[in-house]
Amino acid sequence: LAYIECARMLVMRWYPQGEIGGTPLWRMRVGLHSQLFVFPGLLLWASRADGAEGVRRWADECGLAGVRAGRATWAWFWTFLFFMALDFVRIEMNGMMRTHHTACLAGHFYAAFVLPRGFPHYMLGATALELGSACCNLVWLNPTSVPIIGMYFVGMTASNGAALWCARRWCALPSRWLTCVFA
Repeated sequence: LAYIECARMLVMRWYPQGEIGGTPLWRMRVGLHSQLFVFPGLLLWASRADGAEGVRRWADECGLAGVRAGRATWAWFWTFLFFMALDFVRIEMNGMMRTHHTACLAGHFYAAFVLPRGFPHYMLGATALELGSACCNLVWLNPTSVPIIGMYFVGMTASNGAALWCARRWCALPSRWLTCVFA
């Protein structure tokens, strides 16, 4: 949180202010670091930590130990939680964005504590969606850049496809709490 607050102050000093779609420009710029580097880095670390070899074995390990399966998984859990929760404190969100963030946080806790075996699939899907959001933020920040617009279409499509694959895998896991149309 301290990192984001320091980055916010620097970005607000160096870049033009304003907002797009109810999101301050400083939040788009600061969020890019987490979306492009922190979440994917923690995901990569978690999927390879403790001798895990890929998402399937990692999913089995999480099923036995919950989110506590590894420090990187736990670090991703807290980082994503604070990334989302920060907006409730630092941004005056409109109703749609507040509903979106509330649903994200509810899903975050559901994945971690109700269906921990699926947490790796959730983590991979959420990271993919954050990469897509990074593409969207880059387009909002650079609306006339043709290469960035092209990257947005490819990146957003790929991130949504990856998230759908993860949702399908997650929904295929046995759970008395989960009924899914994909399963």
